Amino acid sequence: MRYTHITSLVFLSIVVVAAPLWAQDSTTQKSDFRIGIGVALDLGSAAMTQETQLAGANTNLNGPPVGIPLLYPAAPLTFSIPMRFGHFMIEPEIGIYSYSYDLNGSQDSTGVPTSETEDVSGTSIRAGIGLYYTQQIAGNLSAYIGPRIGIVTNSVEFGSHPPPADTQFEKSATAQLSRTDFFVGVTLGGEYFFSSGFSLGAEAGFEYLSLGNTTITETPVVSGSQGGTTGHSFQTKEAIVARVYF
Repeated sequence: MRYTHITSLVFLSIVVVAAPLWAQDSTTQKSDFRIGIGVALDLGSAAMTQETQLAGANTNLNGPPVGIPLLYPAAPLTFSIPMRFGHFMIEPEIGIYSYSYDLNGSQDSTGVPTSETEDVSGTSIRAGIGLYYTQQIAGNLSAYIGPRIGIVTNSVEFGSHPPPADTQFEKSATAQLSRTDFFVGVTLGGEYFFSSGFSLGAEAGFEYLSLGNTTITETPVVSGSQGGTTGHSFQTKEAIVARVYF
């Protein structure tokens, strides 16, 4: 819910900033070089992170945390700096997603915990760059296609807190997991220019994601494996994109 509100405010801000530009000439290109700012909403990641928030809000230690991903490489909202050179566009991007929730155990009538409680927090940072060939299709409609590469850093921290009357644990315990992933893919998009300074569009992409090694740090230290296995995945991406050009 919170994420939906933030997304709405960001898109509203883009429209408010772009509104004065709508009355300008509707030509899609004023010069060979254009630079701007953009915001993209990844529909797949947005749905997954919204599900995570709902799962975290409705889960307690009496049942398993179903639906909560571990080191999920998500950055639903990304910001970019599109730079157009005639028929070519270079677009660096960065996105940050952070979440936290508590898994509450049982309590007595006075509110004092009688079973273990946990807190979970995580952050994903996505940074990449797209290299696109652009072509005007018809009127104010333009299309682009090209590769996109980058990295995603993921980190999750779990905290375990025993109840005050529990003598089995001397203190709380924490576990930190971190992983860095690499992605490469191809993106096909289209944008409609409402004016020379504002466009709204959509894009679809196919990405290969190479999952890095998972590093695990536990306090107090627990004997055993402190790392995870690597892997890879393929995923499709669909996004809504708004750009303002100067």
